[in-house]
Amino acid sequence: MCMDEIPGLRRTAFRAHLSRLKKPEADTTERVITGPLARCSTALVRPHSIDALAADYTSRIGSLYDGVPGFEGALLLLNRGSNKAQSISLWRGTADFEAAAATPAYRENMAALGGHFLAAPQLELWEHAGCDLTLTLTLTLTLTLTLTL
Repeated sequence: MCMDEIPGLRRTAFRAHLSRLKKPEADTTERVITGPLARCSTALVRPHSIDALAADYTSRIGSLYDGVPGFEGALLLLNRGSNKAQSISLWRGTADFEAAAATPAYRENMAALGGHFLAAPQLELWEHAGCDLTLTLTLTLTLTLTLTL
């Protein structure tokens, strides 16, 4: 009888081989991000509150971070199907974000935005390794001329 004729024999032998391999040790040291970072917050939004969150985020974020050292930009992503929101803010470094987060204006605005969530957002910090974004600004200008003869 050939090995191919015994169901599962190859798979069982492969599993045994894998179990004998040395498993890499888990890296338990927490890595500190010293350079550019993306701060990603994901939250479940209250029912029927996604549009209000989007409007509130847009009205608050620009003035909150305007002129703040180290702030590179912010983005709000919405998944209306699952009622989730993700905010991504880009920073030159951890110290820049921590300085901004220590201000009363930051705490006040985050508390207001938090009113749209069912629970506290889940936070992840990511190393910002690169970007290729082209932002287009569209400006609409309306001129009204009054001629007096």
